[in-house]
Amino acid sequence: MSAQPKITLRVGSANDGAGASADDDDVVVIDSATSERRVAEAKARHEADLRKHAYVEPKEDRVSDDWQVAYVWAFIVKFGLLERIRRLECLEDFERCLTQPVANRPDDVFEGVLVKFLSNLKPGLRNLDCTNVQAHLSSYITEHLHYSPEFTVWDRPWPAHEDARGPCCSDQPNRLELGRLRYAGEEPIERTKRNPIRQVEERGGGLFELDWRERAALLRQLVDWQLTHSDAVRAVIAREYKVEPKGRKRTEEEKKRDADRKANGDVNSLAIMPLGHDRARNRIWSLDSSARLYRSGNPFKRPCPLTAICTTRAELAALTASWAEHGASQPPPAGKKASKADAAARRKVVKGIEEEAALAKRVEEEVMGRAEKEEQRVARQRKRVEDANRLLLSAEVRSTRTRRSTRKVDYTYDGFDDEDEQPRRGGRGDASHDDVPGRPVLPGERRSARVSGRNGGGSVGGSTVDDDDARSVASRATDEDGKRKRDDDDDGSEGGRGHANGDDDDEGVDWENGDARNGARDGGGSDMSDD
Repeated sequence: MSAQPKITLRVGSANDGAGASADDDDVVVIDSATSERRVAEAKARHEADLRKHAYVEPKEDRVSDDWQVAYVWAFIVKFGLLERIRRLECLEDFERCLTQPVANRPDDVFEGVLVKFLSNLKPGLRNLDCTNVQAHLSSYITEHLHYSPEFTVWDRPWPAHEDARGPCCSDQPNRLELGRLRYAGEEPIERTKRNPIRQVEERGGGLFELDWRERAALLRQLVDWQLTHSDAVRAVIAREYKVEPKGRKRTEEEKKRDADRKANGDVNSLAIMPLGHDRARNRIWSLDSSARLYRSGNPFKRPCPLTAICTTRAELAALTASWAEHGASQPPPAGKKASKADAAARRKVVKGIEEEAALAKRVEEEVMGRAEKEEQRVARQRKRVEDANRLLLSAEVRSTRTRRSTRKVDYTYDGFDDEDEQPRRGGRGDASHDDVPGRPVLPGERRSARVSGRNGGGSVGGSTVDDDDARSVASRATDEDGKRKRDDDDDGSEGGRGHANGDDDDEGVDWENGDARNGARDGGGSDMSDD
């Protein structure tokens, strides 16, 4: 058995093939011009196929009518992410964040949703916040576009109704390349240029330069990736659909929870089923606890637009009343000699009446009550946010302190001005004037009992003088001999009273004019003059 020849492909310039040796017979050189030509031809074939099977995807004029917005919101509600995103309380907040031109820092809803989605995809990513979410998200998208073979919303569209193609297209030799993510010969790095964040950054913009359709497509793709790759999301899906690893048995708590859900009629909390049908066989959907209802056709056929039909409780009540009124109407009488077409039309009318009656009853029983509670909850939460913002604004303009003063109020009034009073002692270890030994006692000065007690009751040399005694000494000081005699007489009587009052200074100083105060502070003793 002969060995198979080995074929090697090498991409180079047009001159590389001219210098190939005889040993390079098995080497096929594809120059860059040939590669570009192959890409252009494949692109032309794809565009021709799209023109032949023309299908224009409908574009919604309102955010509330985009099925991608409803799809992302249903994911947030069903997987319990609503409580983990700040300032996101209802569907209106989510729709508003898709159209706002700038970020509402520090708790922007759009950035908060992106941060939460990216943290589910990359749980090991630390310090992820609104300041760096754009860079991390752009890097994640580029990595997936370069290495992942999965289809994304930014890839070239798949031809419409590909699975229902007739024999007119099945015999094309290049049919298999229509579903490729890249054209034949296109480099993988070329696909990364479809990153929307990278494109807007090249224009000098950011996330908020994307229009609401581009933001909805971005969030939809992140939801698709979470449903496929996020371990936390996959765990919730496995629990709700009872997909357990092989060999694992369900616990008693899980069995009890499933039994309670089955008793309440809620078997799967992730599944969204229509509330019913109207007379035109349109499906009516409710995605959360709000009053928002959607209407759509058959979701298994294209196109199938999703339209919001009510948002407030007043609109919901009016819509329910119209369904109930039609459900209470009488069907047309059946003719005796009616044709098959007339009989089929009558059956259709009767079925529409019955379905709208059942729809009105279910909406009134299930949706109306929870919509009222949800509206009250949102109103309370918004009031809390408004009160917090009002408190922050008032704190910015407030000039006084909000806490009570820790200084004890002095209710003693001696008839002296504030400037005559000495400042209080600052605290332990404070170099206050109360602790300076040798300072004279001034008339009318109030002294601290705590300082006087620490300094021995204010007695120096066995003599104690309080404020009243100092004033009496000053008024009766006529000569120095009389002064000493009075001090000796006061050793027994005035000393005890000074200790009891605790209002003495560290030293007893006799003075007659203002010079005595300065002398005591300078440490030069006291100067006394006779009358």
